[in-house]
Amino acid sequence: MVLSRKEIGLGYERNFIMPNPKRRHSTRRTANRRAHDFLTASGLSECPSCHEKKLPHRACAKCGDYKGRTVLETKEAAK
Repeated sequence: MVLSRKEIGLGYERNFIMPNPKRRHSTRRTANRRAHDFLTASGLSECPSCHEKKLPHRACAKCGDYKGRTVLETKEAAK
């Protein structure tokens, strides 16, 4: 009787082992890798008409102006 490789145990189960690190990474090496994983603050610009802080390339939430013209109806603009 001829046994297959799967029945013997020399098949994929034995040869398919995921790679593992040989040594532990030091705390300094881990910290150096994570040095760029922080969040950056979004750049805010000033609205030229009401001088409030706003996101660039977006209409102002307070006055509704964008590029010198009113594009949004707001409570502040109605007053």
